[in-house]
Amino acid sequence: MPSLRILEGPGAGTEIPLYSAETIVGRDKTADISLLDTMVSRRHAKIVLDGAQACLIDMKSSNGTFVNRLPVDRHPLEDGDELSIGETIFIFQDSEAGQNIRSDEFQAVASSNYNEQRTVDIPDIPSAIRASEMGRFENLPHEQRELAILYELSRAINSTLKLDEILGHILDVIFETMPAQKGVVLLKDPITGKLRPKVIRPHGPSKEGVKVSQTILDYAVERGVGIFSTDASTDDRFLASKSVATQVVRSLLCVPLKFKDEIVGVVYVDSSEGGKLDHKHLLMLSAIANQAAIAIENARLVDELQLENRSLRRQLSQSHHVVGSSPKMKQIYEMVRKVSPADTTVLLRGESGVGKEVIARAIHQQSKRRSKQIICVNCAALSPSLLEAELFGYERGAFTGATERRAGRFELANGGTLFLDEIGEMPAELQAKLLRVLQEREFERVGGTETLKVDVRIVTSTNRDLEKEMDAGRFRDDLYYRLKVIEILIPPLRERKEDLPALMEQFLQLFSHEMGTRPPKISTEVLAVAMSYHWPGNVRELKNLIERAVVLGVGDELLPEHFPDAILHSSVSSEEESEPHVDVVDDPAETQTLRPDSFSLSDSEKVHIERILALCQWNKSRASEMLQISRPRLDRKIKEFDLTRH
Repeated sequence: MPSLRILEGPGAGTEIPLYSAETIVGRDKTADISLLDTMVSRRHAKIVLDGAQACLIDMKSSNGTFVNRLPVDRHPLEDGDELSIGETIFIFQDSEAGQNIRSDEFQAVASSNYNEQRTVDIPDIPSAIRASEMGRFENLPHEQRELAILYELSRAINSTLKLDEILGHILDVIFETMPAQKGVVLLKDPITGKLRPKVIRPHGPSKEGVKVSQTILDYAVERGVGIFSTDASTDDRFLASKSVATQVVRSLLCVPLKFKDEIVGVVYVDSSEGGKLDHKHLLMLSAIANQAAIAIENARLVDELQLENRSLRRQLSQSHHVVGSSPKMKQIYEMVRKVSPADTTVLLRGESGVGKEVIARAIHQQSKRRSKQIICVNCAALSPSLLEAELFGYERGAFTGATERRAGRFELANGGTLFLDEIGEMPAELQAKLLRVLQEREFERVGGTETLKVDVRIVTSTNRDLEKEMDAGRFRDDLYYRLKVIEILIPPLRERKEDLPALMEQFLQLFSHEMGTRPPKISTEVLAVAMSYHWPGNVRELKNLIERAVVLGVGDELLPEHFPDAILHSSVSSEEESEPHVDVVDDPAETQTLRPDSFSLSDSEKVHIERILALCQWNKSRASEMLQISRPRLDRKIKEFDLTRH
């Protein structure tokens, strides 16, 4: 069953099954997944299930929907994808389970705070234990057969740490050893404490749903004992239950899954043909449950550790989303999506501070290597000898101070991605060694003779003109062409100023969260200053300015006074130089400067509204707030001036 697991944000660790064909995520209380976050729109995004394929669709949200750090409008989801909506980060899990669920009382067990359909179709789980394999035990005496099957179960569930596979093995053994017609495995949610179905399926070709009474489940969990009933509808223990009375179940077994005296779930099987299940089957199911509980808890522990490891890697990687909706950035997003699945070497080019490392991390996050590390090395920050030791590692005694063997960055990145920043600064003597690693995927540590093999994807970046460096003999031609399999040019911030509002909001959210304060609003005056500034330091300069402002305290609104004087003066100068003007000098005493947009009030108003809409990326609610007019009035002005989004 597909599900979302909250990795970071409120409710971290919670698993949300995706029962419905369409699941709405948003700030509105009526949303299927409601997020109380000002960065989340009322109806922000939706997940649509179409057969075996799940698709995430952004519903024209104000702050965007991200998959693996890239903004998306519509994106097919794969197992392990990270979804970012506001401050909440989900992991999409495309797990498979039984067939379908029916019954109001059972649905209450399966649900949490989200709206779900009454019936859920779930594909069958592939299993390692099949009837053909179990047939080996058919000629054994009954007791020996059961022991042999328990051994097979133990071997099968201990051969995997995937929870869905373990649960599939359990049901296979149950159906092979007893005349059950339907089976369910439910596990307790560690956050809510409620039982949730994990594997649900009828035995054989039947397409009917599985009905389970909440009363029976509660009885088994509260008492911690297995239940056997030859006719549930006439059983004194369940006479008060309407759900039992309306079902056609004749015999049933329900056994709690216990781990260290704690109930972690329940196994339930039943048959509509009376007299088929008996006490011997209850003993067998109890033995299966004892083995299964240990394997289930081990699998869940590994799953939790993997999630925690993933969360820690995100924090260590300083993971910011790639932000921007300008045409140039959209081209980069499309290129990243195309090149990420392959292991092709990528060269990122652009000025210092444009965000090359952020793009490199996005490539890694979109790739099949995302479960492994991305290791970053700045080639300009180390001397030639230190850089060689850093990249390839060294043996004990290789040089003074080498008191022990140390693995290099290539070894640490094995199976993942190695990002070589400022590759144009790499000394010539190391370029040949790097070329060998790219071609042969092997190297030796400094001072060593053992040849090491690695499986690493290489992503590099530079702000230098490598063609000129080759002409000057400072960069190898063969290495250049080996690195430039795919080249992505990242534009400077001055060429995509329409991305400034989104970038400023992102940094305000980031640093305000670190300071434990509420993110301030961005004033119109600050946006005007930002739009007129040249940004020689690009995104890095903007980030540093926002951090400075937040640390010094900005209150409820970011104003020009929170920026250094040098920025304000530079903005005024660049604006005066960049805009054409007409000087009227008939009377020197009354000399004035007329700008092209100031000849009529209507023209000025049109230009101003168009500029604010562009700054707000056509978020009309925010634009009307900045213009200090109502939303309906803004809509009338847009229609009056025939304004369209470019």
